[in-house]
Amino acid sequence: MKKYRALVDLFYPTDAKVLRALAAGENLPLRGRRMKHVAAGDEVTDIPPVSVKGLLEAGRIEEVSDGA
Repeated sequence: MKKYRALVDLFYPTDAKVLRALAAGENLPLRGRRMKHVAAGDEVTDIPPVSVKGLLEAGRIEEVSDGA
């Protein structure tokens, strides 16, 4: 599993049901998304895969080496 470092504070959903609904184009209110907060500098592995490319390109996250 890839690890990423947040370069800015982020909020994103991690609930599988919510992610499937959003990927299907459903418009869910923010309150129903159960958003996770990640502070700048935190390392995470649960960023929704559909968001990774855009966040990398926007400079909001960076991939972290596993040290291997």
